[in-house]
Amino acid sequence: MTYGMRIGWKKGQPEFYGTIGGFASNLEDQTAVYLLTCGHVVTNTVGQRIYVFPKGATEGTYIGDVTKTTPSGNNDANNPKLLDAALVRIENPSLWKIDYKFNGTALHGTEDAKLGQEVTMIGAKSGKTELLVIEVTDYRTSGYSVKNLVHPGDSGSLVISREMPPTAVGLVYAGTPEGLVYSCNIDRIFTFFSGFRLKISPTSLA
Repeated sequence: MTYGMRIGWKKGQPEFYGTIGGFASNLEDQTAVYLLTCGHVVTNTVGQRIYVFPKGATEGTYIGDVTKTTPSGNNDANNPKLLDAALVRIENPSLWKIDYKFNGTALHGTEDAKLGQEVTMIGAKSGKTELLVIEVTDYRTSGYSVKNLVHPGDSGSLVISREMPPTAVGLVYAGTPEGLVYSCNIDRIFTFFSGFRLKISPTSLA
């Protein structure tokens, strides 16, 4: 299991899905592992059962329940403080082989995006997409797709800086046919989810 896999709340309907953006840990219980995705992907509902869909699968495999989510009202694109994120606690982490490397490279924590920065995301629908950051606000980063477009199903993708060492900067929640991609700033997400941090290796926190 790794970044970019399909995740959804309807076991037998893989068309209702988003993307596994990454993983997280609870500072009070570091044996637990959580999936990070968008709140709207998992219906913004704590307790919602969630399934993962390996490539080509027509039926999902139960992975765990939603533990934390931003309110559905936060999903309004006109909200200047928009946050759209959720954490799903993996039921039995030891049963899953989790790859914490992003496209084969270890992550080195989180940071704010920078204007003009080149970044990358991996969506469940579109795969690897390269973006150029064209706007950064306190809560949101906007990027323009320079290679490949995003599609429905890519919500929840983690946005990673392309320079070395790579860091996580955002979580994709929307896009346009013209190639604009919108993401919530990653550090704002974990400020909201107090006590949780991005998990970048089996033993470490960001």
